[in-house]
Amino acid sequence: MEAYIIFLMLISILAGFLAHSKGRSFLGWCLLGLIINPIIVCIILAFLSSRKDYEVKVYSYVANAKEGIDVNSPICLESCSLFTNNEHDRTGLILNIRNLSDRVITAVDFICEGYSSSDSKLTFNIEGDYIIKLDNISIDPYSTYSNDRTSIIELLDPSIARITLTVHEITFDDGSIFINEPCIEKVKEDEIPSYAIALARKHVNNARVFGEDHEHYWICPCGGVNLKNTHICYRCKKEKDETFKVMTRDNFRPIWRLAKEQGETK
Repeated sequence: MEAYIIFLMLISILAGFLAHSKGRSFLGWCLLGLIINPIIVCIILAFLSSRKDYEVKVYSYVANAKEGIDVNSPICLESCSLFTNNEHDRTGLILNIRNLSDRVITAVDFICEGYSSSDSKLTFNIEGDYIIKLDNISIDPYSTYSNDRTSIIELLDPSIARITLTVHEITFDDGSIFINEPCIEKVKEDEIPSYAIALARKHVNNARVFGEDHEHYWICPCGGVNLKNTHICYRCKKEKDETFKVMTRDNFRPIWRLAKEQGETK
């Protein structure tokens, strides 16, 4: 927005110089430009607020290994979308949730942070966090749930244009409640030459990370992050034992060394 204002002020000054070169009042044309500027800014703001290409940012805490992993979270928020009902001036939210645990999930709560089209944070006229709830649901183990347009989550402010969601609480069918305390662990690839990574991709299609086994989770060579008690990758649907035999980091090192030697020889 500051850029728009500066740009319009420069146009006003330029108009003043042009008027002065033709024998007219420099100050008068500058003042006229400064009067017209707020009107133009209001028109621009009205145009931006009417746009419907909403941006959605999702924090699921079970994400791509390069972005961050919460080793405790039993769900993966795969996607969400915002849409507006212009007739009733309401904004709704649709979510796609994958249950990564071996229990049935009956409710999920999210902390919501919303922003307007001018990127100003919305308060929703409430104190504390704005919690949105998915109640009376049933997500079977290792399956995906999506609330359709008949059961959308209606947001408090229809002017919301960008949203950030964080998993807060998860309720299971046995009555137990999971409270999310993000424990982010960054996972980065070793410093491996590009030709070695290309060689790895010949062995495993679309490989982004190597198979890794951790205390609470394991990473499939396809890039999928899975909880410890799961044996099939939710992303590529392959068994853990099969993928790890093909491309664990330890198994890859001899191939890496061979490729490195061949590269140095060339």
